[in-house]
Formats: sequence, C-alpha cells, structure tokens
Amino acid sequence: MIIENNFLTEEELNVTQEHIIDNMDFPWYRIPHSTSEKYPFYAHSLLAREDFVDDEHPALNSPWFDFFLSILHRFVQKHKLYKGDYQIMRSSINDTLSFPDKGCDPHIDFFEEHLVVMLYLTESSGDTIFYTKEWKDGDPPSLLNEKNFPNLRVKQKITPEIGKVICYNGLNYHSHNFKKPNERRIVCVFGIRGERNE
Repeated sequence: MIIENNFLTEEELNVTQEHIIDNMDFPWYRIPHSTSEKYPFYAHSLLAREDFVDDEHPALNSPWFDFFLSILHRFVQKHKLYKGDYQIMRSSINDTLSFPDKGCDPHIDFFEEHLVVMLYLTESSGDTIFYTKEWKDGDPPSLLNEKNFPNLRVKQKITPEIGKVICYNGLNYHSHNFKKPNERRIVCVFGIRGERNE
C-alpha cells in the first residue's frame, strides 16, 4: 500500500474543483449497480473497462482522460511501480451515494494481478476499507452484504482527503463506508497492470 497526502498540485486541485466538482454542467451518468443493484452511483467514465474494448484501441470516453493520465504517470514514475510500460485497464471518476447500510460490498475489480490507483478529489466521510483477505481462484468477485458473508478482518482504513493518492493490490478485497448524505465523496480510479518492479 502506498499512501501519499497532498500529491495533487494546487493547480490540479483548482481545476478539479472548478471544472468538475463545482461545475453544474459536468456530465455524470447513473450506474445502476456497483457490486450489486443495491448500491447505484454516479460516474464519469474516462476509459471503458478492458472487458469491452480492443487492447490495441482503448476506448477513450472523456476529454478529461489526459488530465488525469498525467497525474497517474507522475505517481507511477515517482514510485517506480513498473519496469517499463503499463496498461490501463479502466479509469473512472466516481461520485458515490449514501445508503442505510454502513458500506458497500467487499469486492475486487478484476480477476488478475493489477494495481489500483485512487485519487481523492473531495474531503468527506466514507473511509476506504481494506481487508486481510485476498481473492483467489474460485472466490466470488464480491462478498455481498445481503448474503451475510462472515465478517472480514479489517487491515486498514483510509479517510478521503483532498489531493491524497493511494495505490493498492487490486486482488485485496476492499470496500468503502457510505458518506454522510450532505457530503460528496468523489474519487478518480485507475486499474493498471504491467511488469512490476520488485
């Protein structure tokens, strides 16, 4: 796990605040389910999930992709995450909602080795939760709250703070608590893979 506070520059924070967070015309799209249909959310897709695109021709969905890609590249290079080039599996800006449950279902995003880089664009409640359990072949991608899966042991909690960037093993089950109703919890998420530096 890599946690870096205040990674985004003042200029980058000003751009996201003015043109995304405070912009009433910024296009958000309702996603009817996340880990289950109980928890819809709003998103702005930067790059379609790899499942739906040709590797040679990634499906860019937004003019904002390059802005966030430059932040990702800076983070990857600073922390020497990969030996060479790496592939982006998905990228999205997510605006999560509030629900009566404490948090969303513990889950993973892909059934293969990958890293997730998350940029926090707002300050809010709704900690990101990491569990000691890692996915292995045969495990479900989501451990649904409604199925009463046994409690998982919490490994770490990360509180959303503006400009913070974290990087974690994507095969580590994770979730997030739901924010308070009067807050906005906005994150930019990248799923990435490549040959890792040891």
